[in-house]
Formats: sequence, C-alpha cells, structure tokens
Amino acid sequence: MAVTTRLTRWHAFIDPPGTLTWQTVNVDLSSAVTEIKQKLESSGVSWASQIPDIPVVFNIAGNADVQQLAGYYDLLDTLGTWLPIIAALLLLISIAIAPSRLGGLSKAAGWLAFSMIVLTLGLLAGREWLVSQAPTQPAVTEAFTRQLTVNLQSTIRTIVIVAAVVSLLAWLFGRSRSAVGLRTALRGLSGRVQDARWQLAVRIAAGVIALVLVLVLVSASLSFVWAVLVALLAGIAAVVAASSPKGPVPVGPAAADTPERVG
Repeated sequence: MAVTTRLTRWHAFIDPPGTLTWQTVNVDLSSAVTEIKQKLESSGVSWASQIPDIPVVFNIAGNADVQQLAGYYDLLDTLGTWLPIIAALLLLISIAIAPSRLGGLSKAAGWLAFSMIVLTLGLLAGREWLVSQAPTQPAVTEAFTRQLTVNLQSTIRTIVIVAAVVSLLAWLFGRSRSAVGLRTALRGLSGRVQDARWQLAVRIAAGVIALVLVLVLVSASLSFVWAVLVALLAGIAAVVAASSPKGPVPVGPAAADTPERVG
C-alpha cells in the first residue's frame, strides 16, 4: 500500500533567527484509498464503486516526532552548508603542506572517502534510532527520514566514488615505493617490444584505451567497484602510453678484438 508524504517548509515564519518553523507536514492517503477501492471492485464487492474519490490528507505537523525530525533536518541543512567548505579548506591545506603533492592528495582523498562511508553508517544508525523512538508511528518516521536524506545519500555516493578514484590515480602517479615499482614493472613489460614501430603502436593503443576509459568514467554512471576498476585500468594504460621507447643497448668491444699486449 503506497503512502505519499507531502512536506512543506515555510521560510517566512522564523521563531528565533535561523530557526525554521514547519507549518504543514501532510500524509496523503488518497492513493492508498484508491488502491483499496480497486481491489474491492475486482473482488466482486458491489458497494465498493460507491466509495467517493475524496482526498484523504492528515496534517501531522504538531506531532512531537515530526517536530523532532524538523530540528534534525535544520541541523543537517546547516551542517550541509558549512561542513563541505571547512572540509575542502582543510584538505587543500593538508595537500599544500604535504612533502609530496600527489601523495598528500592520495591520502586526503582516501580519508575523504572513508569519512563518507562512516557518515553513511551514522545516517543508518540515526534512522534506526529515530524509528525506535517513535513506537506509535514507526512507518511514518522511517518514510520521513528516507525522504529527508535521499539527496544527501546521493551526494555521499558521488563523493565516495570521486574520492576513491582520485586517491587511486594520485597514488599510481605518486612517488611512493609501491607506485614507483608498479610503474617500473609496466614500463619494463612495454620495453620488451624490440621493434621501435611496434613499440610506438603499443604506446598509441595504450593512450587510446586510457582516453576511452576516462570518457567512460566521466560520462557513465558506474558503481563504486566498477569506477575504481576503470580508473585503475585507465591509469595503467596511461603509464604504458607515457613509457619512453627503449633505446639501443650499447655493445662493448669483443675480447677477440682487443690487441694483445706483447712483452
């Protein structure tokens, strides 16, 4: 049975400065009544067709649970405005003072992704707590918490994916021992191609693959795992494409060609 909630916030009514008063919070049961009416008619109940199609809307703005949710929503609204700005400034400062810019960027982005995961767990725990504190109307409380945090959850998902991709790519092109070892191994594999023309073809193909994967990463809506995998493959292809061609191996004079010393 579908329950539609309509939420209205009136910005004109401010109790103390900065505190919003929620004037109307309606639960619209019209769709549920229509669904019940259709099921009764399909079941052969003759008098079901006489049920009038009237809107069934309940205003629950005065409910204590709803007022509590309003306070939490205002808090989330304020934090959602200032926390990203403060976090961005702190991240920029940490990257600027890091010994290695790419290393600092990798660590900062990694911690950002981890913090968003912790925030998601906190939101889930907070929702469960709110539902448990409203035993008389748990379904309505859960519906409101889902509606109020749906945009926040979408934003968190985007931040987690972008931060993880940036952290991975910054590590891959950074100066850490593991990243340098991986790049050296990749360049060694591409350097095994002895023919200069084939080596150039491999580098061009790797560059095209890297470009295509970047376009897929930017344009397509990928899940977290697929976004990280595509970013890793794009970075590996970029490393191969940027590998310098293998130069000629210097050959020393043969022992037979060395003149013997007489005397």
